[in-house]
Amino acid sequence: MFNNEKILLQAEIIAIGNEVISGLIQDTNGRFLSHQLHLLGINVARITAVGDDEGSIFNGVEEALGRVDVVIVTGGLGSTHDDITKGVLARVFNSEMTYDHKVMDMLEIKFKERQQEVPKRVRSQSEIPEAAVVLYNEKGKIIQQKRIYHGYQSDVKVTNNKSIFPKNMKFKVGRYHSLKLEEPFLSRNFEITMRCNKTNIAMAFENKKDNVYGFQFHPESFLTKNGKILIKKILSA
Repeated sequence: MFNNEKILLQAEIIAIGNEVISGLIQDTNGRFLSHQLHLLGINVARITAVGDDEGSIFNGVEEALGRVDVVIVTGGLGSTHDDITKGVLARVFNSEMTYDHKVMDMLEIKFKERQQEVPKRVRSQSEIPEAAVVLYNEKGKIIQQKRIYHGYQSDVKVTNNKSIFPKNMKFKVGRYHSLKLEEPFLSRNFEITMRCNKTNIAMAFENKKDNVYGFQFHPESFLTKNGKILIKKILSA
């Protein structure tokens, strides 16, 4: 836990599934997500489990949104008859459901590799809430580096003129893990915008189309001499 949780972003995790509340499986997702949020400086105030029931999911999400800054929902997104999470979340946010052609294209490619047609029940995965932003899986892979970087400081440089930061700008940041993106990384929406000066590994990604930004910085990097501009730019994106 953190020394002063009141100044941090607060989060709740909701695990959905009859298998979870019946004890048939363990909620390992909640434990993993809580640890990752902690590394990012986000305090997890509560982890809740609910069954595949519309009322329970609706009330659980709506109540959590009234308490904290970030709500993460896991489970209930497959293609079986009891996976109702998407529809319930659409109701929570007063959103209609819509058809995502890109998701359908990705499903067709995957099943074509298996020499199969996309099953009717799987096609439902291409139906999404209209208000949602879909983060497409474009085959990015995270691998272990050869040495430990957790706790080290690194100099990073902005390498892309499409970044929210000026190109060639340099920062000194803290590292909080020893993982890296396997390259080459080919994506239609995400671009690598910062790299480590010494190792050249990717340190930041940006998706201007959906306004998604990812940084491999320890939260305490905001306390460095470049901390104010880091915060200002990220909040203004």
